[in-house]
Amino acid sequence: MRSKILVAHFCLAALLTSYSYAAESTYKYEVVAQTGVKIDGITLIGFDNVAMNDLDTVVFSASYNDGSYAGASGVFSRNHALLKKGDIVRGLTVGRSFICGINDFNELGLTFSYGTGFSTALGKFVRHGKSMVPEGRLIKTGDAIDGLTIQSFRECAINDMGEIVFSADYVDSSGGLGIGVFTRNRVLLKAGSEVEGVPLSGNNAFGRLYGLSDSGTVVFDTIGYLPNLGGTQTGAFTQHKVLALPGETIDDIPLLTAFSPAISHFGRLAFSGEYTIQPNCYSYSCMGFAVFGPDGVVAKTGDTISGITFSNSVVPIGINDRGVVLMQANFRGGYGLFTKDSVVAATGDTLAGFQVEGFVNGQINEFGDVAFSSFEAILLAKHKNTHEKHK
Repeated sequence: MRSKILVAHFCLAALLTSYSYAAESTYKYEVVAQTGVKIDGITLIGFDNVAMNDLDTVVFSASYNDGSYAGASGVFSRNHALLKKGDIVRGLTVGRSFICGINDFNELGLTFSYGTGFSTALGKFVRHGKSMVPEGRLIKTGDAIDGLTIQSFRECAINDMGEIVFSADYVDSSGGLGIGVFTRNRVLLKAGSEVEGVPLSGNNAFGRLYGLSDSGTVVFDTIGYLPNLGGTQTGAFTQHKVLALPGETIDDIPLLTAFSPAISHFGRLAFSGEYTIQPNCYSYSCMGFAVFGPDGVVAKTGDTISGITFSNSVVPIGINDRGVVLMQANFRGGYGLFTKDSVVAATGDTLAGFQVEGFVNGQINEFGDVAFSSFEAILLAKHKNTHEKHK
């Protein structure tokens, strides 16, 4: 799939870079956690997803060595291990755990494996003393929701209303397989569901869940096969609305594909589109990428931000209610995180004494602060101007 190609290009760029582009005048940087540092006696050796709320509370998934061949992973805050291997949750012994998100009430969406097979559980958690305790229903592999039996979990998200949504593979009552989007109590989307008359099947089969607003709107993209492009992402959607499809022209840009939508608390939207920058050329070198936000094109291939000119692969990875879009983009020799006004961090930067070698994910909050997970650290970039205005 084309999304895998993008990741490969990002990682290759990280190996080639030797520059420094940090926007020190715009952001103040803090290292939240890094490899080799202990939290509750656990030495961290690598990082996965990071999540942050509007209060700059940062939580993250990290791996550590527990003496086993495979190692272990857990969910951590700056100072505490929140959920780790061996913890007991409603009689289930935790294996590997991962963060979905954290809301402004410090409620966490978490998943964890348990048992000796591939069983996984998902739920909303709150902190009681030194323990993370699930609230409400804990969804497990094999549970049924509206007659669909969960086989495995994919992505998940939590909003400020305390609602969790997730995508998952399922089997229906006739044995048919599919991918759906669920709350803990009902099905939001399944294979064959229609959005404004477009069925989620064939060239618009469900791809990935990206986010959830406070009103319960989810954003996702689809995958399929397109002429000249092969397997690729084919459209950006909410469960109520088609945001963009191949063949549409948006802000004078004729789209070959649309993908990677993002949504804010109150429903502001962004997504990415791919287009050809040379007539009748469909190789990767001929492709341009544009990010569309509430006010039109935010940035595209060839644009320059903070002295850095984007090459291929420009995608949104977050948006806040001010309409500020956080983007990940390639440039010659590396890749980085950007808003339309500045670079947040780029491969090769040295930030708060730590060198950035690559990114796992990032998130922007209402103040314009950005938390991001690099290969060897979790960092927080606080937007100086926004904080000054709210003192």
